[in-house]
Amino acid sequence: MLRLLVSLALAAAPTVESDDRYALGLSLADQGRHAEAALHFETMVGDDPALHFEAGQMRVAAGHLAHAHRHFEAYLASGQGPESRSVAQSRLTKAAAGTRRVELRLTPATSTTVIVHRVGDPPDRQRPDLEVAVTAGAGALRLDPGNWELRIDKAGYLPLRSTLAVHDANVPVELRLAPVPVVATPKPDPTPADMARARTLRRARGETIAGAVIVPLGVLALAGLVIAAVSHRGTRAHAEDVGYHCNDLDTLVELRARARREVGAMVGLGVASGALLTAGAVLLVRGLRPLRRARLSLDVRPGQAGLTLSGNF
Repeated sequence: MLRLLVSLALAAAPTVESDDRYALGLSLADQGRHAEAALHFETMVGDDPALHFEAGQMRVAAGHLAHAHRHFEAYLASGQGPESRSVAQSRLTKAAAGTRRVELRLTPATSTTVIVHRVGDPPDRQRPDLEVAVTAGAGALRLDPGNWELRIDKAGYLPLRSTLAVHDANVPVELRLAPVPVVATPKPDPTPADMARARTLRRARGETIAGAVIVPLGVLALAGLVIAAVSHRGTRAHAEDVGYHCNDLDTLVELRARARREVGAMVGLGVASGALLTAGAVLLVRGLRPLRRARLSLDVRPGQAGLTLSGNF
């Protein structure tokens, strides 16, 4: 009967490229080796989509209704003639009646492929794994009643393995992916040389910061010295003018006292500016020198050479 159905379907199907290969598939079916015949036809459907019908028939005979359902769907989608389509539609309806629709829900809601493997088949009736696409955490497929294993191998997550028992009243299958744990690399203990170098760098950073603060203060003191000198020159000129023209003793005494204060301010500002600028420059030089040595080092590796940044800042 199976041989007759296959022959009727082929009457409306395109000619198979290799008669010998097709005859081998029928020979396996005649021997009752339907699972092997199905595998044989499945290797040929890439050349002729019409052979999805033969593969589906062999899967029905082997009791693999979920696989048969997929073959008949692919056959109908391949655009065959109305005569063969009616037969294929009937086979599809019967295959659907013998399977159960299983919904998959994946957390997190990502897109991946779930591999579905039949558990417990005898060696001579094993069937290929099925693949189902899960999009945004949701997917569905039809499976024969029995036990199946679900597998997901997705980059960034631990491999997932889950066993599913398909029966008449299936609930949605919840699958949860666990991210690959991040393993922290232990930081090695610092050596005495590393600790000494760190102390040197800390001191150099402190000296650099102090120098960067002190030098502007020295510049401000120097600016004050210039202002005091200009003011002192004006005070002396005023005092000379008062003494020459009006001989006002009170004003002259006040101007001379102001001039003395301005001289004292100039001396103080001159000493302060010199000290601050000198100290700031010394600190900057002492601090920047080890920092430059730490930042600029020659890195030579096999096949490349260049300057790299190193050190902790």
